[in-house]
Amino acid sequence: SYDPRLATAALSQLGRLLDAAGTGRAWETVLGKEPLPLAEIPPERMEDVLAVFADFADLKEPRRAGFSRAVAHLAA
Repeated sequence: SYDPRLATAALSQLGRLLDAAGTGRAWETVLGKEPLPLAEIPPERMEDVLAVFADFADLKEPRRAGFSRAVAHLAA
């Protein structure tokens, strides 16, 4: 499960994000919260970053560890 502090932080901004979603500006609102300087991922590291996202998604169901990477490998 997620860290309760993360959930609390997200909920504290929920109204603002929902208001932005109604205007079609949700993405801009989220990006506007990112601290400067903006982080950039070099193209040669993108696969590594996406693999970390896959592993993070698999944490929700430990019995499926590696599932997302296996699906990505099949899709490639």
